[in-house]
Amino acid sequence: GMVVFKLFDEVIPLTARNFRELAIGNQGYGYEGSFFSRVVPQILIQGGDCDVEDGRGGKSIFGGEFHDKNFVKTHNKAGVVSMVNFGKDSNASQFFIYMDANQFLDGSNVVFGQSCLVTLIILLTASLFFTPTLLPNNFPIRRKLDSFQLP
Repeated sequence: GMVVFKLFDEVIPLTARNFRELAIGNQGYGYEGSFFSRVVPQILIQGGDCDVEDGRGGKSIFGGEFHDKNFVKTHNKAGVVSMVNFGKDSNASQFFIYMDANQFLDGSNVVFGQSCLVTLIILLTASLFFTPTLLPNNFPIRRKLDSFQLP
């Protein structure tokens, strides 16, 4: 499947640039061949761990992590894309695609895009067919990201 994203370059340029360049692979590394590491049914899909590949890693185009720039855009609808972080100013390569509004994340996760053409297979599979699991590390779902299309 394929997901097409509209990136908010005009509002959050560094984060959008980071995502775009990782999607294209200009740095010699990126999202190609990485996996979706976690699915929380009816809430989110997590992907973008392009170095450790188990949901704990991440590497930005700026080397390691980079700072939160702003929280202008909000988690107000399905299809919103925001950075995964491990605390303040810890953005790298991981991202969430949300399957519903999640305003409780406003102010903590940087929203940098919106899926324009969401692959129904991904969203339906994640929200309807996967159930929470008790597997170690809570990272049971791995789906290869074959390609990204960016407008």
